[in-house]
Amino acid sequence: MLDHEAAPSKELGAKLMMDLLGSSATKAAEEVKKTKGAHCRFVYLRELIDAYIKVTKQAEKDNDAATLEKYKDYIVRAYLLLLVGTTIFSNKAKNYVDLKYL
Repeated sequence: MLDHEAAPSKELGAKLMMDLLGSSATKAAEEVKKTKGAHCRFVYLRELIDAYIKVTKQAEKDNDAATLEKYKDYIVRAYLLLLVGTTIFSNKAKNYVDLKYL
């Protein structure tokens, strides 16, 4: 099912964020540092979704199908990760989700 280890390291977590969520290397490194592990804050996921919606709208106007599909995939992954973290595996004491669910 998952093509990565069950409990990824900070480095692998940052790489997963870059590859599967489209995060920049700087933002991904910041995120794993802030959460002290391979985690992503809900606030950051919402920021990504909002930013990527703008990108998809522009790609739609420009008829850029490749960019549109790429960012739609990022939005879906970020939304599902947010959903998993806030409903299925929710923990009121935490404001982040483990990146192992990517």
